[in-house]
Amino acid sequence: MERPYPSITPRRTVAVLAAGLLLAAVHQYFFYTQEYGISVLLFVCLFYMYARLCAPERLRRPITWFGWLALALILLLSLSLALFANPIFAGLNLLLLPCLIVAHITYLFAPQKRDWGDIRLVWDTLDHLIPQTFRHLATAFKLPGTLGYFKMKDQRKQVIGKVLLGLLVSLPLLIIVIALLTSADSGFNQLLMAWQNSLYRGLLIGDGPFRLIYIVVLGLLMFGYIWGFVNPRPDHPAPNIPDYPASVPAEVADFKFEPKLDPIIAATVLLVVNIVYVLFVALQFTYLFSAWQGVLPAGSSYAEYARNGFFELIVVTMINFVLLAIVLTFTGDSGKGLRQFNQILLYVVVGCSAVMLISAFTRLMLYEEAYGYTYIRFVSHAFMIYLAVLLVCAGLRIRFASLPLTKCMIVVSLAAYLAVNYVSMDRIILQQNIERYRVSGNIDVEYLAGLSLDAVPSLLKFSREQGNENLGRELHERWDLLSRQDTSWQSYNAAKAKAFHALKQDVIRQSQN
Repeated sequence: MERPYPSITPRRTVAVLAAGLLLAAVHQYFFYTQEYGISVLLFVCLFYMYARLCAPERLRRPITWFGWLALALILLLSLSLALFANPIFAGLNLLLLPCLIVAHITYLFAPQKRDWGDIRLVWDTLDHLIPQTFRHLATAFKLPGTLGYFKMKDQRKQVIGKVLLGLLVSLPLLIIVIALLTSADSGFNQLLMAWQNSLYRGLLIGDGPFRLIYIVVLGLLMFGYIWGFVNPRPDHPAPNIPDYPASVPAEVADFKFEPKLDPIIAATVLLVVNIVYVLFVALQFTYLFSAWQGVLPAGSSYAEYARNGFFELIVVTMINFVLLAIVLTFTGDSGKGLRQFNQILLYVVVGCSAVMLISAFTRLMLYEEAYGYTYIRFVSHAFMIYLAVLLVCAGLRIRFASLPLTKCMIVVSLAAYLAVNYVSMDRIILQQNIERYRVSGNIDVEYLAGLSLDAVPSLLKFSREQGNENLGRELHERWDLLSRQDTSWQSYNAAKAKAFHALKQDVIRQSQN
């Protein structure tokens, strides 16, 4: 027997609105003038509870494995803001998390029940985020009438309406008059300021008005967003299209536009591209496995060989993957011979792309040996590994036609981004630079001192081992900054806490010496 769900009543509307305002109050307590930390994970959990409790009828279908996977990804990204202190990924996560959350909520709660690989899910997400949200703001403002305002007598309604209109008209006039009077009389200005400060201390405490506006606006927006799932309304009514006349053939009436790529055209494009790629790859093999022994193109140094063409190779590999995706997705049916020929050409594209990635990877490693390890070079390595995994997926798709390439790309992309967040990029960069220093004696102390707080404990250890006073001074300057930063529990960050503790112990140790 299906569980009964609450009906859409004014009382339920008020309850959802009140819960939205309460959640907005929690949001301002967590984030208003506070730094991001463990509060992000807590608020994400509260927001999901708000959606689940306020729109239970929209979860009639079981949550799929992808639904749980996406939820785990969102929670882990939220947790990363409390574990790590890298500013690059912190900024990216704060931009990406809201996008992932609204897409996931739409996937779970939207009445259309789209498959997670359906591109129309993007449109549904935008529709619920903007039109549905702002449409239901009117629902909140209509609540007083729904709850009894329109049951009043006409005369009383007219009086209340006139009073509200008078207050609205007097507001700008009041602002102008007060501004003029305070300018004309300093005593009046001091009186107003004293009254304002007393009001803040007695009622609103500090920046209370701004916090109140913050809560009301955010609460209304969250109510409108969730109520868009509870009581969805189409943005535009479906057009009244007449049926096809009986004389129209059934195949015309049932026609749907599905773009198809002619297999002969696909084979021609792949053949021409592969001729160029095979020639390029043959040349790469001349240097690829001999660059480490010093055999380089004439007139090229290690740095020039490593730098020249690196980004071009990455772009070409990306173009190749797009080409593979288009051909695999949109190529029409063909005979067995032509289909097998196209598959061979696709495998050649995958193989050449793999060689290009290996060549780019080798060039970057040579460049890092010469100039050290940085954020950009680390991200470039990670991106090449990500492209390699996508190429493997494309290669499997050539062999197994039933493999959903789009879904594989989504899963691999989300998993790759989560992995890069959790591998602690700063510590890896530091470790690689230390290993390079032990071999070559070269190290960029100024760059290492600018790494995020994730690397501070290891940097302190390295500074003590090498007796590097410049690095020690740079780190102690960060101690001064950390000691003045926000220490509220909402902003708790494990990396910041470890760095603070390590710096404090080092300062105490130096003061004792």
